[in-house]
Amino acid sequence: MKFTEDNKKKALLLYAPIGSGHMRVADALRQELLMRGDIDVMMADIFDFVPGIFCKNLLGLYLALLRKAPGGYDFLYKWGEKGSSLFLRNITNRIFFNGIKSFIKKYQPDIIVATHVTAAGIAALYKKQLDGKVAAMGIVTDYSMHKWWIYDELDCYIVAQKSIFDSYGVHLAEGQQVLELGIAVNKNFTLKAPGEKELMRSRLDLDLPQDAYICLLTGGGEGLLPMKDIVRAWQKCSGNWPEVFFIAVCGKNESLAKDLSAYDFNWLKVIEYSYDMSKYMKAADVMVSKAGGVTATEAMVADLPLIVYAHLPGQEQANTQNLLERGAVLKASDCRDVCDLIIDVKINKSGITDKLKDARKSLVKPDAAVKTANKVYEYINL
Repeated sequence: MKFTEDNKKKALLLYAPIGSGHMRVADALRQELLMRGDIDVMMADIFDFVPGIFCKNLLGLYLALLRKAPGGYDFLYKWGEKGSSLFLRNITNRIFFNGIKSFIKKYQPDIIVATHVTAAGIAALYKKQLDGKVAAMGIVTDYSMHKWWIYDELDCYIVAQKSIFDSYGVHLAEGQQVLELGIAVNKNFTLKAPGEKELMRSRLDLDLPQDAYICLLTGGGEGLLPMKDIVRAWQKCSGNWPEVFFIAVCGKNESLAKDLSAYDFNWLKVIEYSYDMSKYMKAADVMVSKAGGVTATEAMVADLPLIVYAHLPGQEQANTQNLLERGAVLKASDCRDVCDLIIDVKINKSGITDKLKDARKSLVKPDAAVKTANKVYEYINL
């Protein structure tokens, strides 16, 4: 890995591949920093620095819990909120820190920015043990908080809402900041001009009527949304409803893509993994997804109504509750309810679409990447 040879200030952005949201936030910040031209930026996946078998087993366990035993994941997430769990956090942090510390020492960053809780632990350990002068920043990528995020060594937390941190009753260390700058997403998600939706549809070559009403289905990088159930529910009752076209983005879930492709429905298009979801969000009229903090933010920045269904336990459950309380999303209880809500949004029943739009405006911060980059600059130039 090549390091910079000039005297530029250096920012190290650490993320973990547990879900793709942590990486997307780091990349949005990377792009904004690189536009400035006077700072060297390095992104690093913390899983690249520990034995592959360990990472494979850890990711496998995580996905198995989410798919097969979500109740088990919920138990572990809640247990993690207790002080007795911190020994496991500290062991995990130490394993990853021992793997990556020589890389960090070689790069010699002026600031370490962490978009995942374990990456934050690495930053805290590095600052505590090896370089007390390096700045350390944590970016919380959900509309909820977790006890494992709390470190005195972090100089600054960037959050979507300051209230999620305040609810812990944590006394900040001297000079420590919690800033409500929002969750940074790629600027491509922002709708920039009237007619951009139509332009994006033509670029995607969807082979649909220009005035088609499009519902986007996505379950994150792992394709965990029960799309087959939603599609079957729509097929069962679609004769009584206005015409809607569905785009199902299946992520890495190849079996889901194969099963959906077997349906001979002219109103369903199946897409495998997409590296640029902004294209599809801009082209769509409504989206059905889980409640990942980054995906929800991307949808809100794209001014896309979001129906949350089959959210995962833990942070996604907390995200759903928070966003529902703010009136920024809708929540479906089953697949028939998903279908009903799609129609409610389409016809703007009881002004539901307008209410969602107003709530999104009061919550979303499209310039979060810019403001976070400004804060990075502030810390590396102290």
